[in-house]
Amino acid sequence: MSRVFVALPRMRDPRLHAAYNAWHQLDHLPQNQALDGVQHGQRWVRPPDLRSGDRTPESSQLAGVDYFAMYWFREPIESSVKEWLRLGNSTLEEGRRPDLQWTDRPLVGFFEPLRGYVAASEPITAAALPHYPAAEVSLRLVRLAEPHSAGSAGWYEWEHQHRLRRVAESPDVVGSWTFTSLRVDLEGAPAPLPKRGLHLSVTYRRGSGGTPLGQLDREPLGAADEVLLDTGFRSIEPGRWDWFDGQG
Repeated sequence: MSRVFVALPRMRDPRLHAAYNAWHQLDHLPQNQALDGVQHGQRWVRPPDLRSGDRTPESSQLAGVDYFAMYWFREPIESSVKEWLRLGNSTLEEGRRPDLQWTDRPLVGFFEPLRGYVAASEPITAAALPHYPAAEVSLRLVRLAEPHSAGSAGWYEWEHQHRLRRVAESPDVVGSWTFTSLRVDLEGAPAPLPKRGLHLSVTYRRGSGGTPLGQLDREPLGAADEVLLDTGFRSIEPGRWDWFDGQG
């Protein structure tokens, strides 16, 4: 699996959360998972009770996102992605894409998987980690102004040799995957962004409401680098879509 698609939507009208989840979980997601080229697809929600402990800067264009979706593609990648895009177009033309009217997508695009980490206590492999029935995932997205600079090299070393290894020692963590951006559109930025300018980590957790993972130690980011998102998302149970009831 050498390509993943990531989307971070936010609702335009909070009264439409239930309708949006019914469409995605009962139509869109199973239709995508049925494609030969899709290895795995999943979506998570960022409910209000998870936002109080996150570390997303208030100024970030991603501060208001409500959902996180990810699709992993099988080789041959080009034909798998082409098949997946064809489905998106055909369902739109069949009148089955209400999400385009209901949501904005501040970030959407393709990433390349870099490396998977699995906690020492777990029997599964990194390749199996995306299929793990995690109650929550922690997502961290960092934009590096100069991804091939000496400063970024120090940050990559800290991220992979220190932070992620420490994260894997947390009692409720199963493991993490890291990714680098390929073709990604980010709200307010030139579209698409330059390749490899975004670094994404997704950490899979056993339980719900676990301790925030935090930064652990001082992070060696440069002045022009920034954390865009550092938050938790919860798995979505069929028919239980009431996290935002009473809002709007």
